[in-house]
Amino acid sequence: MPGQDTHGSDPLSQMFAGFADPARRAILSRLAVETLTPDDLAAGLGLAPETVRAHLALLEGAGLIAPLPQPGGDRLHLRSDRIVMVETWLSWFRRFRIEHHDRLQSCIDGDAPRGPRRPDRQA
Repeated sequence: MPGQDTHGSDPLSQMFAGFADPARRAILSRLAVETLTPDDLAAGLGLAPETVRAHLALLEGAGLIAPLPQPGGDRLHLRSDRIVMVETWLSWFRRFRIEHHDRLQSCIDGDAPRGPRRPDRQA
């Protein structure tokens, strides 16, 4: 329906929205290496804490990160199960690319059958 949010309940759309911003990708990259607090992320990325918190809210809503309760404050971690979901979806495109590359390579190598020769072309 026009005007209706069609991505609100679609996990892949939410996750790709998380990947859409360079600051969020930087946050995800940092969290892939270690768990951090929001303040650690802000300091490490040179961003204002409010900016980082807004990005974190979107990433948490997309299910890409989750808090780990710790004494002295929550730390954040990357949810590998959600990354696996994206990888699974993308793996179809990887297979598609490999198959098409193999077909193209066969044509380049001369292994593929050639179509009929056009009469207006000389040998």
